[in-house]
Amino acid sequence: MALAFDADGNLYASTEESGLAKSSDLGKTWEGIKRAPDNLTTTSIVVDSENKALYVAGYAAPQGYQEVFKGGLDGSEWQLIGTNK
Repeated sequence: MALAFDADGNLYASTEESGLAKSSDLGKTWEGIKRAPDNLTTTSIVVDSENKALYVAGYAAPQGYQEVFKGGLDGSEWQLIGTNK
């Protein structure tokens, strides 16, 4: 699991089973965010509040190679920006 906050206090989390989620009430309720491509299991999240972007890193299943993606805070427009494939 990975966790990160944005400048507005929103909490972003990843789980292997559910992908990505966002909470605006410190985890009381969650809304799903579109998962990064390649069925990525996210192990790290970085929030760029100024540019309204998420950076996620993890491993692609079932291949197992590592990838880094950049996308919108809502999980839109994921772009692969790094891989060891």
